[in-house]
Formats: sequence, C-alpha cells, structure tokens
Amino acid sequence: MCTSPTTPARPSRLKSQAILFRASHHSATLEIELTRRNIPFVKFGGLKFLEAAHIKDVLATLRWAQNMRDRVAGFRTVQLLPGFGPSSAAKLLDAVTQRADQLEALAACRT
Repeated sequence: MCTSPTTPARPSRLKSQAILFRASHHSATLEIELTRRNIPFVKFGGLKFLEAAHIKDVLATLRWAQNMRDRVAGFRTVQLLPGFGPSSAAKLLDAVTQRADQLEALAACRT
C-alpha cells in the first residue's frame, strides 16, 4: 500500500495504480528502479527494458568481462561475434575454463 500525494490519508493499492507513457523507452528509468527495489510490475505494449535482447547482450558481456568463467554470459557474448555459433562458442568457453590465463585462451581461439 502506498499513499497518493493528492490524498495522503487514503492509501491505494499498487494494483490500482497505472503509469502511462507516450513511448516505451521513456519507462526505462522507472523499470530499472522498480526492479532494483523488487517491486513487481506489469508492462503492456512492449518488452520490459531489462528483457530486451540488446540489453541482455550488454549485461552478459559485462558479466563475462568481470568473470570469464561465467559460461552462461560467455555463451551469449561469444555468439554475438561473427562466425561463432553454439558449437564454436562452447569450444571457446571450454578452452577458457581449462587455461589459467583466460585472455591467452581467447587469443589462441582468434584464428
């Protein structure tokens, strides 16, 4: 329950509230903040910002850069590169996992 600024004494349920946007990209900041605070929400008329493929790709790339042993993030990131499909991405990730120096493994698979 939360209170409305116009009627502070009368709480309203989250389910009875709505926010309208002219364009879906205007809602990105609100979506990120609601997700950060674990407040459930439903978006009609498009994908949630964090569910868009290009946002997932960027987040996966950042996660993989932070931890090159993250196979899920690495698998998504490597497949973005030209010439890499599921099998070649899996081979590259196997090489990264097996070597102590992950960057050396990436350089070896470059050719």
